[in-house]
Amino acid sequence: MIHQLINSNVAHYSGITYKGKVFDSHFHNSYELLHVIDGQITVKIGTDTFVLEESEFFLIAPCAVHSITCDENAHFFIAIISSDYIPDYSATHQNDVLVRFSIDDDSMEFINERMISSKTRQKYILKSCLYLVLSFAVKGDVLLSSKSVERSFIFAVNTYISEHFKENLSRKDLARLVGCEEHYFSTLFHKHFGMNMRKYINMYRVSYACGKLKTTNDAVSSIALDSGFSSIREFNSVFSELMGLTPKELRLKGE
Repeated sequence: MIHQLINSNVAHYSGITYKGKVFDSHFHNSYELLHVIDGQITVKIGTDTFVLEESEFFLIAPCAVHSITCDENAHFFIAIISSDYIPDYSATHQNDVLVRFSIDDDSMEFINERMISSKTRQKYILKSCLYLVLSFAVKGDVLLSSKSVERSFIFAVNTYISEHFKENLSRKDLARLVGCEEHYFSTLFHKHFGMNMRKYINMYRVSYACGKLKTTNDAVSSIALDSGFSSIREFNSVFSELMGLTPKELRLKGE
């Protein structure tokens, strides 16, 4: 199961409360804000594992591949927030990959009532909640940080793939892009993205295909080729592996 593969082309903000939900390795082009309401959850980023306790917040930067596990009774909130929705924060904290922080009771009451528990979220109230949360994040503990050269690598590679994922990209193409030898490029890629380049590109393609399946009546074969796959057979195989169901099943579910 892949949770929200690519988020840059959807709403600037989405927030959902989960109970006992497990998310396999996935990534976003947006920030992910986690808040543990009850119980305990575990977040893994690369080789690092972090346990989140009740009432804690975690903020995960864009392009950080991560997974979430928990017991069946854990209750937590996840918000996906694009960088351009919180530009003041994203512009000044580009190197903060993972931040852990807590919020005082009065502020928490305001945030819970108007953002986490609220069924109707007005844009400006929502933004005020987010910036209140971020005012605590900037004072929190940075658990993972990337040097600027590393973030430049991530940004350059991710930007190129996001613009060319429909094409027949090779390791040589991307290694040339960032100016390094192919084998070293593979090592860096796996270090920063937690998977090989081919799987990452396929995640982009499947994410794009999901959008087409949900919003158009185009034939599955047409969507497969438009997403960058060489055949419907390859598309079905990769899609089922990443999503846990076939393209037709996803369309029928309407999710």
